[in-house]
Amino acid sequence: MENKMNDFIIITEGEKAALIDPVGKVCLGISKKLADHLDQPEVQEKLYPIWKQQTEFIRQIEEGREKINTAYLMVTRKCNMNCDFCAISANDKMRPEKELQLEDIKDKVVPFFQKNKPHKLILTGGEPLIKDQIVNIIKSLYDGIACPITLQSNGLAVTPALMEQLCGYLDEIDFSTKHMFESPEKEKRLMEHVEMCQKAGIKVALSFIYEKTNEEDLYKLIEIAAKYDTDVLFNIISPVGRAKDHSERLTDMEHIDMNLKIAKYIVQHGYENKKIGNGFYQRIQVRNSCGGYGKVMAIFPEGDIYMCQCMEKNQVRMGNILTDQPQKIMDALDLLLKKDSIRQLFCVEHKEICKECDYRYICGGRCLASEDSFDDRCIFTKAMLNYVLFHYNTQHDRKQNLQTFMKYMEQTKKNISSN
Repeated sequence: MENKMNDFIIITEGEKAALIDPVGKVCLGISKKLADHLDQPEVQEKLYPIWKQQTEFIRQIEEGREKINTAYLMVTRKCNMNCDFCAISANDKMRPEKELQLEDIKDKVVPFFQKNKPHKLILTGGEPLIKDQIVNIIKSLYDGIACPITLQSNGLAVTPALMEQLCGYLDEIDFSTKHMFESPEKEKRLMEHVEMCQKAGIKVALSFIYEKTNEEDLYKLIEIAAKYDTDVLFNIISPVGRAKDHSERLTDMEHIDMNLKIAKYIVQHGYENKKIGNGFYQRIQVRNSCGGYGKVMAIFPEGDIYMCQCMEKNQVRMGNILTDQPQKIMDALDLLLKKDSIRQLFCVEHKEICKECDYRYICGGRCLASEDSFDDRCIFTKAMLNYVLFHYNTQHDRKQNLQTFMKYMEQTKKNISSN
């Protein structure tokens, strides 16, 4: 046969199989019966045109994609809170003196992003809304670059006047919400913030840090998300920054339980057709690394640029936006990408814990931003991927898929307990 496909990694469950092509960056779903006979010419002849079409489709997407997918701009380390889980250890006692100013944004940051166009920009901190001249900073970024801008905020500095000034200059605000359930007054303020943003035409996403002690707050958040039909980002604490010393990490089984509780609550209350009802499906993306390997960059408040927003380390430092020319910074990135030590941080073929795992090209590998202890069975991640690969049905409605999700996760728990 003249036409030859790349080698596949094969994952099976029951009578189904997933063929993962790390080179063509394609994942094909077929029957296990076909997968068992991949070496036969008639099977290859049947699969080849499908594989070829998909690889060509991915190639075209890759060619048109910006080099940098996500750029983080941390405008301040100062914050009006002191959260135990903060990744950069921001707090209300900081008095930073050498942080980026409005003129730096105009003269250095905007020209850099005009030359090296990111797909999206995330404006964060600290708490960005307490930064001096933040409105003018946001307007300068919006006027100077062509990508969507998302602001991450705890919401405490939000006012109607501020939202009026930002109207038309932000695409989305992601509100962290864990602290907003400390009292009925704060919970009311959160809803007012959502209303202000939606009135201003700014998309809202609500971010929630789940811990073992805040299950009731989780349900309150779902109610707000359903009422205003917002996206929700459910997170568990990552042991970086201050969280390394102050927070307890969930086990994979506890992570599965969290997702089961969310799914059950959504179905029981009829919220499956809200945005929150689509949170358990993730598109399978074949890749050989996480975004830190050349697809993400983070500019910290003093101007230093790193390959990952969670790794403020010299090992991954690309330069400084205030002192280095844009080309020098990107040249430094190219040199970093060639280093074995960098590949060992970000690339699945080079991570000892990942390089023999069949799922490595569809999960991106273990995040090495944390040196915390780690369950290398990756039970939760594999369960979520298996749900999408083998159980999610595009012909079913959301309620049916959520019921399938719950059934599969319950079975996963039983299987793990019996082993």
